[in-house]
Amino acid sequence: MTGSDEPDWDRITDVICAGAGPGVHAFATLCVANGLDVTAVCLPAGVLDESSAAFLSAMTEDLEDPEEAVRQCDVEPVRAVGEQFQRGRGERIDTFQGALLRPWASQCLASASGVLFTEVPDRLLRPMRTDGGELITAALLPEDAPEFAGSGQTLGALVLVDGRPAGAVLHGAGGPLRVGAELGLAFDLSRAGATCQADAGTPLALVSRRGSLFGCLQPMVCDD
Repeated sequence: MTGSDEPDWDRITDVICAGAGPGVHAFATLCVANGLDVTAVCLPAGVLDESSAAFLSAMTEDLEDPEEAVRQCDVEPVRAVGEQFQRGRGERIDTFQGALLRPWASQCLASASGVLFTEVPDRLLRPMRTDGGELITAALLPEDAPEFAGSGQTLGALVLVDGRPAGAVLHGAGGPLRVGAELGLAFDLSRAGATCQADAGTPLALVSRRGSLFGCLQPMVCDD
């Protein structure tokens, strides 16, 4: 479905998380830990619905081939401190680092824990700056992760409003349901053969970039 009219939803959730990879599972965990309603669904075996396939293709078609990209996350932990994007009068405001988003998206696409968002996940990820000076957004995974169950449903057609995914048709034992996602959808991009591991005692974080729709898991040390 496309158009500007609000669809007639069977149900509305905060976030739909599609797939079982570590990145999308981490995002679902962060959502639940922050009190959001998460609907976790399976990706269909085999070919995606045409609308889902078209959306994923449009978001990734101009990125570096993941077969050619480095197929692993950084083995050294990212060291970062909190960063405020809003600064006082007279202070320099960092420019939006749009040129860095494409290589970051390629890295996530090649990662074992890549995830694609339909909305920038600023609600959950904290602005930070690495010790190398790069602006990132990130959230450490909770040590006591909340338990949540999958819905037992499978992703079907995306429902578009003004050309943007606003929800999806979900298929389950009770038949298809049109479910709206007020804060967007997240898609598993993980690929077999890549690795993303942290040394014992080094926590993992879901990491993205300011303004990016892509994320992945990386080991992280926070200095504040």
